Amino acid sequence: MKVLLTNDDGIGSPGLMALWEAIHPVAEVTIVAPTRERSGVGHGISMHDLHVYPWQMDAATGYAVHGTPADCVKVAIFDLMKAKPDLVISGINRGLNYGIDAFYSGTVAAAREAAIRGIPGLALSVEAEEFARAAGFAVLLARQMDSLARPAGIMLNVNVPKNPTMGIRITRQSFGGFREVYHKEIDELGRATYSVRGEHPSASDELEFDYPAVRAGYVSVTPMHFDLTHYPSLNLLREILEDGKAVKRA
Repeated sequence: MKVLLTNDDGIGSPGLMALWEAIHPVAEVTIVAPTRERSGVGHGISMHDLHVYPWQMDAATGYAVHGTPADCVKVAIFDLMKAKPDLVISGINRGLNYGIDAFYSGTVAAAREAAIRGIPGLALSVEAEEFARAAGFAVLLARQMDSLARPAGIMLNVNVPKNPTMGIRITRQSFGGFREVYHKEIDELGRATYSVRGEHPSASDELEFDYPAVRAGYVSVTPMHFDLTHYPSLNLLREILEDGKAVKRA
């Protein structure tokens, strides 16, 4: 099995290294990750000047990319890997990525980029820095990704709580997100600087959703895809806009 490892915490981060330690004995591993932390960049990509450098840390080798996590997946598939990977694993992220956070997460975006290209993707995030335990879940899932990430275009978003005592639970993406509070500071030149703080409120306590499941001690596994179409609205919009009246009114 050929596995591409990436993340948004930056190449050489403890989570990525724990993942490499766990995966490389059972797979052919290529590391392609950002040169620095790129948390919160979502699915952004670079259109120009995407610099790539050879990288090595102890026995681990790979490529450092001056770009986003999605850039890393793209350039790895386009040029850096001799053959298309069988699986892309993104992580292990320091901090959970559930609910609306999944839209902002560079970790999730890298796995989503794999799904867009027909490759099973796995995004792995952990609440506490117990990366070795989370890496064990990654190996467990990697061995079964051919079955789990089907049909093509599916990725798995995995969140590991501080004390995963309840096992694995298959969940839906929750509606709650990071309740943002912007902290403002003024420097000696009168310039304003903002930093984001806040909390993750739960919109539901039902364990079928990722946030409550993680809070209850489950490893949350959420299947996701990149089709953002809201199918229930299709017929309504067709009735309103495809009958010709809307064009005449315009």
